[in-house]
Amino acid sequence: MATPNSNQIAQQVRLLAPISDEEIEQLVPLIGGLTDATARLKEILPGFPDDLDGSSLSRTVDGDPR
Repeated sequence: MATPNSNQIAQQVRLLAPISDEEIEQLVPLIGGLTDATARLKEILPGFPDDLDGSSLSRTVDGDPR
């Protein structure tokens, strides 16, 4: 899994939602951390998938699937 750079992250985020440059600056380290954590999980968990299916995950904090 290649680690995205700041410009790649900004491009992807802007496709998903309107976001300011300041918000992107805050988001980039978070996404970098998630990318690193996922890579580490792949190293320690055999069979960790390349893609995760989030379709069955809750869409709200309360666990509401709607």
